[in-house]
Amino acid sequence: MKNDVMISIRSVQDAGGEPDVVEFVTDGRMYTRNGCYYISYKESELTGMAGTTTLLKLDETPALTLTRTGTVSSELVFRKNVRNFSAMRMAEGSLTIGVHTHDLQSDLRPEGGSIHLGYTVEYDSEVAATHSLEVSVREKTRGAEYEIPECE
Repeated sequence: MKNDVMISIRSVQDAGGEPDVVEFVTDGRMYTRNGCYYISYKESELTGMAGTTTLLKLDETPALTLTRTGTVSSELVFRKNVRNFSAMRMAEGSLTIGVHTHDLQSDLRPEGGSIHLGYTVEYDSEVAATHSLEVSVREKTRGAEYEIPECE
């Protein structure tokens, strides 16, 4: 069963200067299948990836797989204390990046929860930036109908 959810995302990238922080809230979907949690949402202009759909898959090991399709295509796998290499395709071309996960925590359950991810990104075996990602998911609440009072 797919649930419509509200997703809050906070991403911090630190490449040695002033950290780049992106925070936004978006509509999405969350569902479970075969013991895994799936969260999907559409990227926006704010992230620079309009036209891209992001799918997060959290399995029981735990591992988090981030798959993007559309204007940006990539699949990144995050496992605590493991370094993975992935290809990323963008309009400018393709590149191979390494991600080394140093923190992965989650309290997801069918009605929502959160994921915390901490990792470094490497290009040509050199650390380029440290990242943290916080994803919070909650069920959408159907608002009660109410009347807007008249101005006096």
